[in-house]
Amino acid sequence: NQRLQALPPEIIEAGRSGALTEADLSGNVLGDRDAAEAFAWPRLRAILLNKNQLRAWPPVSPHHGNALVRLDLSSNALAQPLPPDAFANLYSLESLGLSGIPGLVLPSLGALERL
Repeated sequence: NQRLQALPPEIIEAGRSGALTEADLSGNVLGDRDAAEAFAWPRLRAILLNKNQLRAWPPVSPHHGNALVRLDLSSNALAQPLPPDAFANLYSLESLGLSGIPGLVLPSLGALERL
């Protein structure tokens, strides 16, 4: 099993064209640039970026709105603290994975309930 060091051009093209609704990119060595690219894809309903090398919280675009239902950023080295508006645009999120992030302090339960 070879781990992705960067997103392949064909995956980027499929994501940008709206052909991808789910992206399981877990268990690779992808970084912040790759995460920002993937989060810009317009039709994503699920994105798994756990066990990568993310340091910055990926930008959640307003166009994700009601679309993104599953998000997993577990086991990365994401910067602290969690930005207060990190998930403000996600209204239908059913699954949020944030385990295994050293020192992560989650916002209050009330803030997460707004999601």
